[in-house]
Amino acid sequence: MTQLERLLWPTADPTDGRVHALLDGARDRRIESLIRWNRVDQDCLYSGELSPRLQAAAPYIVRLFVNTPFVEEFFSKGWGWSWGVIAITEDEIALRALRRHFRQFLKVKDQAGSTLLFRFYDPRVLRVWLPTCTRDEAAQFFGPVQRFVIEGQARSDVHVFERDAAGVRVRTHTV
Repeated sequence: MTQLERLLWPTADPTDGRVHALLDGARDRRIESLIRWNRVDQDCLYSGELSPRLQAAAPYIVRLFVNTPFVEEFFSKGWGWSWGVIAITEDEIALRALRRHFRQFLKVKDQAGSTLLFRFYDPRVLRVWLPTCTRDEAAQFFGPVQRFVIEGQARSDVHVFERDAAGVRVRTHTV
């Protein structure tokens, strides 16, 4: 078990279903096939009938379990390449409920009132945006999530974001 896996699954319980990856299919064409090939518990954050091209580039939420082929492949191929972020819930939660929570953040309005896609599942975006959140914004965004685990700019850096009284605090680990 790697240091990163120990950070995500401190008890190494193979039935712990609280760890989820929010993956950005647009970052690498292998992501969607990796999800489908491994037949993991997953859901697309987009809804409706998607063209094959959009389906391949869509964001996905995947439940992760320690010591599985999907986790090993995700960390060996995608960690450090901005494939996505990890969300750890306090208790095990239905994937559909977590999907419903995250879908409300897919679109945001800018100061001019234009609607934009918010790619919060991109670690380069989330690790910059989370520290700017107020306490109320953090509470809304985190919802059922206890903490977010996000790769750093350096592949060996791992940032753990949690809510606190002021908004969000971050701890950085080297793995």
